Amino acid sequence: MRAPPPGPRPLGAVAKNSAQAELGSTLPTEQTPGPGERSTLPSDGTADTRALPAVHVADPLAEDGLVLLRERCEVRVTQGLKEAELAPLLADARALIVRSETKVTASLMDAAPHLVVIGRAGVGVDNIDVPAATERGIYVVNAPL
Repeated sequence: MRAPPPGPRPLGAVAKNSAQAELGSTLPTEQTPGPGERSTLPSDGTADTRALPAVHVADPLAEDGLVLLRERCEVRVTQGLKEAELAPLLADARALIVRSETKVTASLMDAAPHLVVIGRAGVGVDNIDVPAATERGIYVVNAPL
């Protein structure tokens, strides 16, 4: 069996979906990171000054999953926030990951104008207003395992 190539590991089939492609396509190509942004250093040692997309994780998520996200994103983790507390934290978020505790409403999406995808770590998407997401062009995905 061949060893995987050096560098970041792919995220599986999800890595090639259109939401992930859109996240990547929104990154600046030759800019210095601004406030709250950080650079990455590719495995080949060359500098990469693209800002990482902001991903907000609003419910508990396994540390292994967070590690994978941190390789590619600026990850913010909160737990147990009410909608009014969470909304201002999503102002620049490209992705929101929830489990079952957080209810993703139309008004929460309105507070996140850069949101591209909402991920549900668990079965179903009943805590996400899917029609509101569709109206706003936001992808909704879930990972039941």
